[in-house]
Amino acid sequence: MSQTEHIQNLILVAAVDGYARHNNISPIEAFDTFERYGLFEILRENYETLHTQELFEGARFADDYISRHSV
Repeated sequence: MSQTEHIQNLILVAAVDGYARHNNISPIEAFDTFERYGLFEILRENYETLHTQELFEGARFADDYISRHSV
């Protein structure tokens, strides 16, 4: 695994965990939500920006994205 992949995975884990805590849901529910909205790929695509931010920014990004794309 490359250093970039390692950092991307760290961002994803932190985003799922932070999103779960912020929304009072289990990490499994957060994971399912991320899958439903395609957030794993979106977060990876935004790696260049997110890796310069604090880890909680991934969760904040996900929360914002989901709130704007909810049905």
